[in-house]
Amino acid sequence: VWYPREIHPVRLGVGCRNFVDQRLMIPALHQLSQEEPSLLPLLRMTPFDSLENLLEEGDIQVLISHKKTSLKKVTYRELCRRPVVCVCSPSHPLAALEQVSVQQLRQAGRIAICRPPIFSPELFDSQNQVISGLGAERILFCDNLEILYTRVEAGLAFAVVSGPPGEAEGP
Repeated sequence: VWYPREIHPVRLGVGCRNFVDQRLMIPALHQLSQEEPSLLPLLRMTPFDSLENLLEEGDIQVLISHKKTSLKKVTYRELCRRPVVCVCSPSHPLAALEQVSVQQLRQAGRIAICRPPIFSPELFDSQNQVISGLGAERILFCDNLEILYTRVEAGLAFAVVSGPPGEAEGP
């Protein structure tokens, strides 16, 4: 990127814990770049515990968090609310439905999930409604979101995740 001599980039360290949270930043980063053309966001994706250290050390100035997991030493500002949605492969029986109930999810085969802190406590609560009473063979635990989405796209399972802002609330 070329900058005229009189314009110096304004660096803003932004941290998040996964690629889904990182994608949430796109509209905000776009708007900031329009308002402040010299803005140069430095994006960091790292486990949530490490983000707190980066914030304390000044390596990042902003971090993407969920309200329940927000750090006590920072100011929480809500950027958006995200609905809970079901994601599945196009060939999965749930793909034909506009809305699904918890009961339909319980009967829909395998579910892929990640444990906190990958998912927020609120989302984990929603997932627990679905997996409550399911046998271990129906629950695919995933170490990260990349594994979860690979399993979903391969048709091995569906998942209950946070959707993009603005979608209808569910499940």
